[in-house]
Amino acid sequence: AGSSTYAFVKNVKTWLVISNDKPSLIDVPITAFELELIIFNEEGNKIKKINQVIDKFKNYKICLNEFVPPPSAALETFYVKLKRFPKHKGFRGSSRPHFFYETSNSMSALHIQDGDKRQNFINFPVSQNNDKNILFFINPSEKNATITSRIINNYKTKKKEIKLEKLFLPSKGSKILILNQFLTFNKEYNFQCQSSVRIKCYFIIADKNFNNISVDHI
Repeated sequence: AGSSTYAFVKNVKTWLVISNDKPSLIDVPITAFELELIIFNEEGNKIKKINQVIDKFKNYKICLNEFVPPPSAALETFYVKLKRFPKHKGFRGSSRPHFFYETSNSMSALHIQDGDKRQNFINFPVSQNNDKNILFFINPSEKNATITSRIINNYKTKKKEIKLEKLFLPSKGSKILILNQFLTFNKEYNFQCQSSVRIKCYFIIADKNFNNISVDHI
């Protein structure tokens, strides 16, 4: 079992890629497994469930954009819960599932992992090219989350702290926080947050029109 998440932008395609294979050095038979995907919108409501059998020595690629409603805003978020169930006894040759974000000029990969924590932080610089610096939160818990956060300016050792408004994240919900509104260019910052339940955090860097994008775990 495992879970991950993705953001949906009008001009970004989001793909899930997984395979059922094994290294040639492993001399054991492999078995088919069933893949279950449940997609939740940003309010934590279930909007789609997908079941797919992945046969041995097969690859599976799916564009998740096809299973969510047309976006009403430039950027919308979703949470994907992913599980894998062996169909028979034996070795499941499943590779770690990856999400690929495809834009007109780039492709960014993000593998699934558990990694949910109450405390999250990241150090990052801000450039002059107007890139968007975005934090992406999801709440895989069965309980609602309250998130308190702050940004510390570490530029030339002159520290300045900005406390942000509390965020409320429903169970299975997701949310983005665009940091640029709090920042100035050519400075280094530290973002810190504390949540009432364990959450997942991701850091996204994108240009103005999301033609280039980078996504990574915090």
